[in-house]
Amino acid sequence: MGQNKNAPAPFPEEYSAAKKRKEPLKVKTKEIDEVDACRIIYVYGSLDANTGYILQEEIDKALAAGVINFIFDLEDLNYISSQSIGIFGNLKDTVKPYKGDVAMYGLRGKVLEMFSLLGFTSYFIVTNDIYEAIGELLTKDTTEEEEIVYFPKTFHCPICQAKLTAHKQGVYNCSKCKTRLFVNPKGEISLI
Repeated sequence: MGQNKNAPAPFPEEYSAAKKRKEPLKVKTKEIDEVDACRIIYVYGSLDANTGYILQEEIDKALAAGVINFIFDLEDLNYISSQSIGIFGNLKDTVKPYKGDVAMYGLRGKVLEMFSLLGFTSYFIVTNDIYEAIGELLTKDTTEEEEIVYFPKTFHCPICQAKLTAHKQGVYNCSKCKTRLFVNPKGEISLI
């Protein structure tokens, strides 16, 4: 893919050194004009319980400024703890009601392994580069479907046909025949 003249320039080479050795976390931010209410956050070094507050402070500043779309450049992130991944998950939960989203690129090595292990590579928009991330956020608004509400779910027990209501996913006992039923996140019923 060709270079886009309007794409934000990467930060100076001095920050690339962070990936070669384990350094404290460094974070830089930059506005993205191509996507409404968007900011790119460049993350360098190691993200763990001792350094996560640095990233959280930058996220909080951006949220206070009305940013709802985030792109994270993680090319120079050389370590992330499983606890620190929660920062990204919490951010996505925060911006989702406002039709915002979280995209990231540059995942590799142990960082990619951690995101994959926890199932987050399918939860976030993960791309190869900034151009794809911007493209995904631009097309997201036009392709996003209305969120389907599955609960409360009224159904009949498959054994005795008693009418039951599930207010959330989980295990339920039929009030009449005591059959154990599982209701999945989409409101589908199965015997257990």
